[in-house]
Amino acid sequence: PRPIDALGWRQGVATQQQEDEDGQARDDSAGGRGRGSGVGVRLAPRSSRRRELELAVELAVELACGGVDRREGNRGVGAEGGGGGGGGAGGDVLRAAGAGSGGGGRASRLADVRAEQEEGGGGGGVPQRGRDAAGDGERGGDPGGDPVAEREQRGARDPGAAAFAGSRRRGAGAARGGGGQGRGRVLGAELWEHVPSRRRAAARAAVHACRDRAAAAAVGRRGGREAGGGRRSVEHRRDAVRRAAPAAGRDGDDLPLADAGLAAHVREADIVVAAVGRPRFVRGDWLKPGAVVVDVGINAVEDATKKRGYRLVGDVDFDSARLVASKITPVPGGVGPMTIAMLVRNTLDLARYHVLDKEAPPKVVSPARSRATYRMEAVAREDPVPPDIVVSQSVEPLPVERVAASAGLLEDEIELYGKHKAKVDAAAVAARLAPSRRPGSLVVVTGINPTKFGEGKSTTTIGVSQALGAVLGKRVVTTVRQPSQGPMFGIKGGAAGGGYSQVIPMEEMNSHLTGDIHAVVAANNLVAAALEARVFHERTQKDEALFNRLCPARKDGARPLAAPLAARLKRIGVTRPVTDAAELDAAERKALVRLDVDVETVAWKRVLDTCDRFLRKVEIGRNPTEKGQTRETGFDIAVASEIMAVLALATDAADLRARLGAMLVAKSASGADVTCDDLGVTGALTVLLKDALMPTLMQTLEGTPVLVHCGPFANIAHGNSSVVADRVALDLVGPDGFVVTEAGFGTDIGGEKNFDIKARLADLAPTCVVVVATVRALKSHGAGALDAGCVNVAHHVRCVVDKFRLPCVVAVNRFATDTDDEIALVRRRCLEAGATAAVEATHFARGGAGAVDLARALVDACAAYRRAPPTFRHLYPLDAPLRDKIATVCTEIYLAARVEYSQLAAAQLDACERDDRLNRLPICVAKTQYSLSTDPEAKGAPAGHTFYVRELKPSLGAGFVVVLAGDIMTIPGLPTRPNYYDIDLDTTTGKVLGLS
Repeated sequence: PRPIDALGWRQGVATQQQEDEDGQARDDSAGGRGRGSGVGVRLAPRSSRRRELELAVELAVELACGGVDRREGNRGVGAEGGGGGGGGAGGDVLRAAGAGSGGGGRASRLADVRAEQEEGGGGGGVPQRGRDAAGDGERGGDPGGDPVAEREQRGARDPGAAAFAGSRRRGAGAARGGGGQGRGRVLGAELWEHVPSRRRAAARAAVHACRDRAAAAAVGRRGGREAGGGRRSVEHRRDAVRRAAPAAGRDGDDLPLADAGLAAHVREADIVVAAVGRPRFVRGDWLKPGAVVVDVGINAVEDATKKRGYRLVGDVDFDSARLVASKITPVPGGVGPMTIAMLVRNTLDLARYHVLDKEAPPKVVSPARSRATYRMEAVAREDPVPPDIVVSQSVEPLPVERVAASAGLLEDEIELYGKHKAKVDAAAVAARLAPSRRPGSLVVVTGINPTKFGEGKSTTTIGVSQALGAVLGKRVVTTVRQPSQGPMFGIKGGAAGGGYSQVIPMEEMNSHLTGDIHAVVAANNLVAAALEARVFHERTQKDEALFNRLCPARKDGARPLAAPLAARLKRIGVTRPVTDAAELDAAERKALVRLDVDVETVAWKRVLDTCDRFLRKVEIGRNPTEKGQTRETGFDIAVASEIMAVLALATDAADLRARLGAMLVAKSASGADVTCDDLGVTGALTVLLKDALMPTLMQTLEGTPVLVHCGPFANIAHGNSSVVADRVALDLVGPDGFVVTEAGFGTDIGGEKNFDIKARLADLAPTCVVVVATVRALKSHGAGALDAGCVNVAHHVRCVVDKFRLPCVVAVNRFATDTDDEIALVRRRCLEAGATAAVEATHFARGGAGAVDLARALVDACAAYRRAPPTFRHLYPLDAPLRDKIATVCTEIYLAARVEYSQLAAAQLDACERDDRLNRLPICVAKTQYSLSTDPEAKGAPAGHTFYVRELKPSLGAGFVVVLAGDIMTIPGLPTRPNYYDIDLDTTTGKVLGLS
């Protein structure tokens, strides 16, 4: 509040409260025995400085509202019972409050005041000074014949409004009859007139919350309900705590709180403030994981072990809540220190921002829904929609700290990378939330077979997330892959979404981000360098020299084993404990230091994050220093590296290290595996990737949180975001929230790999699948005929519904050229194929508002699926032979009649099936995304074709076998006119130009 002097108040401001002591009157009358008590507040003389905490809220509102008349009043506390009831009575005061039971009451010497009557019987006071009020407890109150008082009494259902509303007429008493309990409040007209209209809502709520049990009474939507013929609870705030009371009882009795629906409301809160006066009322299972709990309540409970016979507890069950909450104030000793800390922090902030004059104070953080509304209002949506980069740059992103807070992340769980990006410490989040893990719904967005320009799947992923979070107010986190620079500078462009449904800043997401792909490049190429160096040194050195260099002797002659070499001893069959390599015999030394790599079996390639067709095959070792050890190899694009797949499928740092060490790089001359553990490089790889294991937090155009992590392509890898990102997101959203993740390209590629690889290996069963389709793409599949092309989307829907047993919602992305009849035809064909819903979507042009129907459809689909026993299943069992797994995917998903293997692939398949480890792995088919077959020109839903497999590559670290089909390339080439022609930097403003 502003200083009191600024409001024109005198130096002393005091509140007084007396209950049952001052102003108490008892009277026996025909209606029975009644008791009343009143509370008064006045502007005290200069000498009075007493304060009472119970009315501090009201006083604070008065201070904030701008001041009232400065006048000194009498004591203003009084009550008188009469006729079996009691009402408020006072002198020339600004506020009086009375409580009584019984019939009528009397108001005396109230200057310009009005009373509020709460529910129940009781007589209203005749609005005349000093005159007894005739009341009727049975009828619920007679206004005493005054029409103005009658209107006021009938309308006084809002305690806040009634408490502040002043009448220019004389006072009226408020009471309850029929033996019940009542409480009345009156307030001087002068105060209400000085309350600005914009603050009256807050004033009403503050006065209502001020009184003792009134704080517990009502905190929900306006309105109320009766319980047991007793009080009516009046609600002022969105999340209701409903109170019901018995029809009769003493004034000090506890009022039972109905908790129906209350737990669900509390579970949505990021911050819970408990002030209900009920010991251990709020339980831990009411809280959302990570919530902050401020326990204001203080209650005495019997405890024979204490000297006083009791101990103090809060309104929150501390023992159960501390297991769920991220922070909680104990009772006693919690709120006080917290308040002091906040005051000191605020003082420091004011000094920093005002005294040092660095910048304006930070704005108050609004809830996620409010921020989203602000964001869309700040963007003037244009028609036609401007280029993606223009839309992205038209919005000032929220500081990433605020995005993190809205997602439920704590300050120590993020590491900032500039203003708009942050790494998320997944391990810290898991440690905090895992004990109470109750994950939400996992929605997988996939699509039909696309055209070469894409059909808006990423845009749909972002658009429906904005609809869920920013429009419908659901808890949502989006998980998407990091874009590769290859397509960004090539032909496809970025992968941040588009139009008014995109991740921002899109130039930061599409270029470098936090360097994860560069870390993958560095790690991958370190493996290649380590392998080539090992081959070179083994060829140029004898066993003894090799041993001396790998196990150097110390001055004392001991040869301690490095950790990788000690681990390798066990793999070569040395089971006895060895700490000194000098203990090994000659044969063991040779087996330890010689990998004896068969260079013809080397499968490991170097990678880079650029499309470069001339690196598909290269010859290395041509320099004279390599002594003629030339070899043909090649490059892959970075996202095709097994390390990218390992990073995406690892669950934590330990799992990441184990998977990296298991990666197969070659075979020895004897046919033994040569892995990264054998090269001794696993630890270094883990260090290179430790930060890359953490997802990157960003935001959508409408302020909803996005986790960007990993970037495997779906046509040449498994094509899904990381397991770590999905698990963190599911923990953050809670049981009622949604995680929307994208699977690359169509259901036949990214979708199938999500269901058979990612979901299987990480136990991440989807709840619902969204298939994205467009009229433009379906016409292409039908050679210009839309109805003929609908066979493609129908097949994708049937794959989801019939093969994987999941609910399917189809999003029909509408373009400006589409007609209503065309949209209706596509929707009809999708429903006929078994889709739960088929919804038109316009989120590219309208943002989240254009995907509301789609969001509601998937919410309904998820709710229906979760109510019933889960039906999700994988396409094939892991114990089936590798050959059968390939045949199952090719015939049931790709509609092939037969599978044909090249001579190389057939030999590799035989070898894999002889290895039980490989034979039990899932398969990852690398094929064209443009067709169900291996022919990119075969559109629609071609059936009965031959599926051609040219090569198999075991990925022991990732945990699958790659099946290369058709002419698919693992490093793309650049087109005649790449996208980089349009990309530039405005050196004056620093803005990126031309990015799409």
